[in-house]
Amino acid sequence: MGQGTGPSGRGEAAGALRSAEDLVFDALYPQDAATVRSVRLAAEQGDAEALFNLGVMYHCGDGVPQDHAEAVRWYRLAAEQGDAEALFNLGVMYHCGDGVPQDHA
Repeated sequence: MGQGTGPSGRGEAAGALRSAEDLVFDALYPQDAATVRSVRLAAEQGDAEALFNLGVMYHCGDGVPQDHAEAVRWYRLAAEQGDAEALFNLGVMYHCGDGVPQDHA
């Protein structure tokens, strides 16, 4: 199971940032401080999956305060390493104007 993404892994529902199953799982089992610390440590060491997961945590406010600009930062770092799901989420953030100026281009 991917950290911060619930039991179904990373983004199985096409066209959605997260599946309903993930949202329910995260509501029932919010990230604890130790999980957030371990994901952050791995992200700070450049682990692409951890970068993506930290972006999801900030995007949804899971274990950290919700901060779309911070989510964009972590998604961008993961996308720069070739993480396709991070690139997708980054595109959605621009499309919706969440944490960045809205850009439909």
